[in-house]
Amino acid sequence: MSSFKSLIVVVAFATTIALLAGCGDEEEVNNNDGAECTPMTCETLGYECGQHDDGCGTTIDCGECSDGEDCEEGMCVDTTEDPDPPGVHFVTTPDAETEQTSATFEFECYEGDCVSFQCALDTEQANGDYQECSSPHTLQDLEPGEYTFRVEAANEQRDTDEATHSWEVVAGEQTDWIDAAIGSDHICAISSESQLYCWGDNEYGQLGDGTTEARSEPTPVGDEEWKKVVSTWNHTCGLQSDDTLWCWGEDGHGSLGDGSGEDSSTPVEVEPDWNWLDVSVGDYHSCGIRDDQTLWCWGSNYDGNLGDGTNEHSNTPVQAGDDDDWAKLSRDHGESHTCALRDDETLWCWGSNFYDALGTGDQQDSDVPVQSGTEDDWQMVASGLGHNCGVRSGGTLWCWGGYNPSGEMGQGDKSVVDQPAQVEVSVEFVSANAGHGHSCAVTSASEIWCWGSNSHGQIAQPTLGEGELSPVKVETELDFEEVFAGPVLTCGLTADEELWCWGTNESGQLGVDVTDERSATPSQLTR
Repeated sequence: MSSFKSLIVVVAFATTIALLAGCGDEEEVNNNDGAECTPMTCETLGYECGQHDDGCGTTIDCGECSDGEDCEEGMCVDTTEDPDPPGVHFVTTPDAETEQTSATFEFECYEGDCVSFQCALDTEQANGDYQECSSPHTLQDLEPGEYTFRVEAANEQRDTDEATHSWEVVAGEQTDWIDAAIGSDHICAISSESQLYCWGDNEYGQLGDGTTEARSEPTPVGDEEWKKVVSTWNHTCGLQSDDTLWCWGEDGHGSLGDGSGEDSSTPVEVEPDWNWLDVSVGDYHSCGIRDDQTLWCWGSNYDGNLGDGTNEHSNTPVQAGDDDDWAKLSRDHGESHTCALRDDETLWCWGSNFYDALGTGDQQDSDVPVQSGTEDDWQMVASGLGHNCGVRSGGTLWCWGGYNPSGEMGQGDKSVVDQPAQVEVSVEFVSANAGHGHSCAVTSASEIWCWGSNSHGQIAQPTLGEGELSPVKVETELDFEEVFAGPVLTCGLTADEELWCWGTNESGQLGVDVTDERSATPSQLTR
């Protein structure tokens, strides 16, 4: 019985071994429960990379990941780090409150990788749009008011960061000027923004501000744009940017030219339908060149000041002759005479010749323009009290006239000079201007030289009262482009558009910071 049982066990074991060994020869794989074994794929497994078992004992390849990725549990994982967000801040900004009308901002990227910047300016009225910019970024011509400047930095992924700065521009002293004119006790000047200002004595309304009150500080004349101003004793004229001509102040014998015969404390227009190229004024008369280059004058005509061939006063413009080739009028203070240049650079004068101011070699007044000398290379001319000075080609300086008590002819003595005579000085001149008892000129080296009376420091020599019979340099490091000479006051305009004055200060012409009534030291004029 034992042997039989043992035989059965051996036979059963052998049968099992045989069945197992024969499984690999079948076409279909059977699971232990008798079902078929179906291999898994990368797709069904949900894998996108790496080596994996298909569930039936076979290894399958699900591929490789791209650069910058690792295979983790069958999935490609990005191993690159997220870029740092950009960070931007200011290096340089304007003060929280400043008088500067320009502002410069320097900024930098202190974090991440900034590939572009955009800037915007917000004002009290509106917020600006972003525009591409770079550091440094400068803003110009800012009016008084509150501002906010914004800069935005961006990286390649278009992540952004913003920095802002707020500040206020306050009205303060401004120093930029483009033209000036000196009356008896007042000054008018034009700023670089074409705004006209006047200050000083105002008895006849010569400041043009609508009052007859004296002003110790520059006071705006309306809000129009101006390009030239000229002035004499108590009236002033100027050209606006649209070439219209306006005058104000005392209307002695019609010198304002508007036909009213009345003084005016505000500018009145001379012939509203006309356009003008130039204007000049005497004590009680004025002259202008129209855009057709004809010559016109108005006001007092006792000595033939109007050049129209008569001695009749006129409170509106009358034409001086029939010529239409007038180019340039003399600068201010011709008193009772005027000079002008024609297109051919010849020099002509008319009016009173009591002081030989016409340069004709006699003392005969002329009620029509007469030529002074025969030269045809005059570049400019300026008229003062009883004398004139001008510059010819080559930079030579010439003066003439019989009124020479202080040596204002620059000839080294006080003799009469009845025709243009060269001022012998070893410098080259570009322009000149004549006052009452003194004259000044600008050299090609941007220096101012003056001569004549120094009663109030008007020729900038330290010893007041002692004049010079020949030109002497105004000792300063400033570079001048133009000079303006009044009765006892002188101003110079620099290449940087600064206006510096010296001489009388009886009406506060030199500025509120100067307390003396006269000064030979140039003082800067501000507004």
